[in-house]
Amino acid sequence: MKSVLGFLALLLLFPAIADSQAAGLTAGARVRVTAPRDDLNKYVGTIMELRGDSVVVAGRQGSRRIAFGDVTALEVSTGTQTRIVRSGLIGFGAGAVVGAIMGLAAYDGPDLFFDSPASFAAFSGLVFGSVGMVAGGVVGALQRTDRWERRDLPVKVGIGGSRSGGVSLNFSRAF
Repeated sequence: MKSVLGFLALLLLFPAIADSQAAGLTAGARVRVTAPRDDLNKYVGTIMELRGDSVVVAGRQGSRRIAFGDVTALEVSTGTQTRIVRSGLIGFGAGAVVGAIMGLAAYDGPDLFFDSPASFAAFSGLVFGSVGMVAGGVVGALQRTDRWERRDLPVKVGIGGSRSGGVSLNFSRAF
């Protein structure tokens, strides 16, 4: 009977080991941790050490030991990205609005190319929008941000003896 319980307990440990590896928690990984009990809200740092019940994360404010039970959210950086398209579109929109307003204000009557204030405003909006798009794209290319992927926290499994001489199995998952 004891060998059957031992075998079942061993089977339960395999998912726990696989789950912690699947979470991508390894020393050197860049993480963002939220743990309200430790006054951490999206605390960014690098994993220095993994322990059975906690993780040591080194960030700008030094190293912090954080218990898995206190963690409400854990994200792992999957690399960096630029914001070229987003910033370019924002620059185009801002430039187009400014250009259209300036075109309406600067229109002084019909000429060879523009016969109405709306046509001159549209042309000015397009020119200023194009300049804004290039400027925004350059700014977006210079700014690199992390891509974060939310990860499940490791499963905790414990096996021990009970006072009555039996075996106790504890299973918990932090979330």
